[in-house]
Amino acid sequence: MFYVQTIKKSHGIQGGVKIKAAIFVLADIESHEGLGRVVNALEAVKQFKEAKDDVKLYFDGTGTKWISELNKKDHIVCLRQLVTK
Repeated sequence: MFYVQTIKKSHGIQGGVKIKAAIFVLADIESHEGLGRVVNALEAVKQFKEAKDDVKLYFDGTGTKWISELNKKDHIVCLRQLVTK
């Protein structure tokens, strides 16, 4: 499971709305469904960052397995490749 919660909206200096969001990854690494959810979470983080919103990504429960999984150089979704792009 991946869950997005908007924490707070504030008006920026130029009158735009700035969003503070928290994204929680709870999905396990043992299924293609879990992989889809973590990819969706990472894409959501990317989109919030591109919009210059404040966003935090949390891995909780079985979702914490993704931290080591995404650090593997040969994993299909290598975190190092995502961060450097």
